[in-house]
Amino acid sequence: MRRIRKLIAPLALLGSAGAMAGRWLRRIRREAEARAAALRRRDRILEAVGTGAERLLRHPNSHRLNDFLALVGEAADVCRVYIFENHWIGPGELAATQRYEWAAPGIPPQIQDPQLRGASYTASGMTRWKSVLSAGGAILGNVDTFPESEQPLLKSQGIRSLVVLPIFLGKEWWGFIGFDETRYERDWSKAEIDALKISAGLVAAVIARTRADERIRELDRERAERQAARAEERRSRFLAEASRVFAATLEPGEILERLARLVVPELADWSIVDVVEADFLRRAAVAHGDPAAAPLAAVVRRSAPPRDETNPIVRTVQDGSARILQRVNADVLADLAAVARAGQGRETVDADLGAIGPRSAMIIPLRVRGRVVGALTLLARPSQSYRRGDLPLAEELAERASLALENARLYAEARRAAHVRDEMLAIVSHDLRNPLHTIALSAGLLEAITPQDADTAHQQLEIVKRSVQRADRLIDDLLDVARLEAGTLSVECGPVASVEVAREALELHRGQAEEEGERLIAALPERLPEVWADRDRLLQVFSNLLGNAIKFTPRGGRIELGAEAVDRNVRFWVRDTGPGIPPDELPHVFDPFWQAKRQRGGAGLGLAIARGIVEAHGGRIHVESDPGAGTTVWFTIPTVQSHRAEAAHASRRRLDAA
Repeated sequence: MRRIRKLIAPLALLGSAGAMAGRWLRRIRREAEARAAALRRRDRILEAVGTGAERLLRHPNSHRLNDFLALVGEAADVCRVYIFENHWIGPGELAATQRYEWAAPGIPPQIQDPQLRGASYTASGMTRWKSVLSAGGAILGNVDTFPESEQPLLKSQGIRSLVVLPIFLGKEWWGFIGFDETRYERDWSKAEIDALKISAGLVAAVIARTRADERIRELDRERAERQAARAEERRSRFLAEASRVFAATLEPGEILERLARLVVPELADWSIVDVVEADFLRRAAVAHGDPAAAPLAAVVRRSAPPRDETNPIVRTVQDGSARILQRVNADVLADLAAVARAGQGRETVDADLGAIGPRSAMIIPLRVRGRVVGALTLLARPSQSYRRGDLPLAEELAERASLALENARLYAEARRAAHVRDEMLAIVSHDLRNPLHTIALSAGLLEAITPQDADTAHQQLEIVKRSVQRADRLIDDLLDVARLEAGTLSVECGPVASVEVAREALELHRGQAEEEGERLIAALPERLPEVWADRDRLLQVFSNLLGNAIKFTPRGGRIELGAEAVDRNVRFWVRDTGPGIPPDELPHVFDPFWQAKRQRGGAGLGLAIARGIVEAHGGRIHVESDPGAGTTVWFTIPTVQSHRAEAAHASRRRLDAA
């Protein structure tokens, strides 16, 4: 370059020919300087690309692309560098949106420009760009030389010259990278373009790597979700099976045995259940998955549970907190000192328990009504260690076992209460009936010796006799309810004439209805199929229903007893014109000892007994009522024909089974 300058100075002495030669040399010098500057920019761009490549490949993250654009932009001495991504905005309508941008100091960024978000190539007048870039070509030059359709969008951003290069992911045209010059028009050398193409290739590699990493993460998420779904499915099945197993018994000891067996091998290799009795622990159950370990399991079962307050099992019972231990030895599982005091041989038991080996363990409290009543100890396989994530399932299982224990406790209390009640009823019925019979005999004797004209005395004696009958009936009702709840109510069935038994019940209550000023009406056909029933029990049902209807129907009302054949049954009904039953009380009318708000005396047993007798016959009973419009109680009793058909069918099933 210095040699060219030395040649130019003497040429001025040669006149016009020298001047022309000087101009030629100066143009050569400018071109040489431009090529040198372009080569320096190329070298800086390549150096920036190399630095950026090292960073991006070390940390392949699309969020670092802005840093890379800054490196390349400064090296290329441009005002802005940006990346656009293609996407479809309609059938056959391709658009581009700016995703990344670097702007030199003092140059306004354009990434927030709404024109650059979802810009259609066609609508923006950039159809040429779509055609050239998708074919792998470059858009470059001064904006003034571009087609007029492209200039408005470019000049609105202050761009005077630019280079735009396509970004391909494999064969897919993903988008483009652009380099803007807003200060002056600029000639872009081939060396610069080649270097910038390398930067476009690196961007493509980073985006492809990022896309692949995102796909890998997506696959990992899907795999994790599938694993979580499978784990949740296994968990749900396991807990559902646990609920079924616990619900199959109401014996506390059996529940604890089932708990110990249930967790092996799903949750543990060994399981031990200890329960609190008289402020000490009692070993209630032990389970192991290997049948060959049965002798060792028996040793663990016979061993005394720990008593030392520093023992983790004891501490779990005391503070009610579940805990995980990564190393459990024999002295944690049993009170070896107690073993020695019992003469079992501490060394022998220690050696036996030592065969279990150090294990990871979970200890979960068992609670009933908020009080810790025991602990479930789970020992993992030798190659396994429990983690905090294993606790929720074990705690949920312990909670279900605790609920089963609470149900067993309530059942036991209910059985004890029922036993006490039955004993009390037996005593009361025996002790009351003796004086009642005495009162009845005495009233009859007094009635026999009382003069016929002593009306007042006869009326009073009649009151006494009716009171004795009501008391005797109440005792029978109480005993019937007890038999119903115990499932021991007996019915002696045989053919019963449906119409005749209904008319008999009606006549038995006609006098009572007339005293109350009510009309009894029979809605009975001349003939109906015979029913298979206990005649006395059936009359008892009619008596309870008619008695209730008479009690609640106002004077002047009517009570209807009807019957009809329906399918394989005879359906009876008792309908009154009383005040009816409110809808909120209807679900309770068959509950023992329940009394409606309209109740006028009584123990509330009649409908409960009626339902029990009807169901003992294989029938159904229900009530319909509209407040102010009366009440109807319906019940069905199987016919003799349907009973015999069912008996024959059952006999055939037994023969087939045999």
